[in-house]
Amino acid sequence: MLALLSKCEWPLSRVSLHPAFAALLLAALASGATAAADVVHAARSHDSGELDIYRSGSRCVLALDGPLDAAAERALDAALRELQRDGCQRGTMVFNTGGGTPAVAYRLADFLDRHRFDTAVAEGGLCFSACAYAFLGGRTRLVAEGARYGVHQHTQTDGQCALELSGAERERLRGVVQRALPQPAAERLIARVMATDCRRMDVLSREELQALAVNTAAQSPLEAPFREAMARRAAQVLAELRGSAETPWRRLTGDARLTLYTRGTPEPAGEGRLRLRVLLSHAGDDTDGASGLRYRSQLTLNEIDCARRTLLPLRTAYMREAMGEGAVLRQAARGPMQVIGAGTAAAVFYRAACGKPLPA
Repeated sequence: MLALLSKCEWPLSRVSLHPAFAALLLAALASGATAAADVVHAARSHDSGELDIYRSGSRCVLALDGPLDAAAERALDAALRELQRDGCQRGTMVFNTGGGTPAVAYRLADFLDRHRFDTAVAEGGLCFSACAYAFLGGRTRLVAEGARYGVHQHTQTDGQCALELSGAERERLRGVVQRALPQPAAERLIARVMATDCRRMDVLSREELQALAVNTAAQSPLEAPFREAMARRAAQVLAELRGSAETPWRRLTGDARLTLYTRGTPEPAGEGRLRLRVLLSHAGDDTDGASGLRYRSQLTLNEIDCARRTLLPLRTAYMREAMGEGAVLRQAARGPMQVIGAGTAAAVFYRAACGKPLPA
């Protein structure tokens, strides 16, 4: 776990540099000269999302897509141990997540701070809810143009909003926020957390990110070779999603606003489950409830569990144009499991995948 890993020392903490050489090294870092042309990439899937690892020399980048939960923590712990063995001395964590468990986020923030990671949210990415705390562990931080950073009240186990925090939870939250932000800004951010209903999201504007010192970098902490490697990975994921079935589009149902299409036929996915690939094509602009981004079409690979009557989004991409074409606004890994309700779009998926209508 990250809590255990944080006790380890990374190579950088044992290096003492002559001041003149240190100045030259910092200049090289600023120019991106330390990033080799060849960036090695490895993809790691886990139970609730995706983790991509990029390495070049002593430089490393972790890109997390999916919730900050126990599964993500285990995947991060394994990846960080691997990077430590490989001699990573300067790291960046890139987030794309709608939230997760505050305790996991606090531990990750502590680790990122201790080992002087940078943090970033790339264009089109999200850092909501618990992610907002983990992000503040970064040495330098940047929420890019077109990315979104949002906070809200914690959610209790019964699904209700936590209008007040326990003493221990309050201290953990304050410890992370006050370590990262100047005192007036820290109090303002905590006040906004506690004032925002847990079923909503208070998304900070770019001006607010700057004023609160959430953003501390003027430009991306990632050198060009890493940005290019991440762009290639995003394109690969999208190509796999678009090409997940080669049969022609078949219209399932639709109305004046939304039309559902499918590509291909259901296929086994283990334990009696079936997968159905679908495209949701919007005749006019719509808004993604998670990101607030307006889009023309949404391409999603879903897994339907016929026995449990649930739907799990495995991959999602939001496009600027209809029928899944055009520039991508946002890509996401696994979403929350949804119980399929009667009369919903998911009920159409269920019937097509499971070969029977949704039971009453």
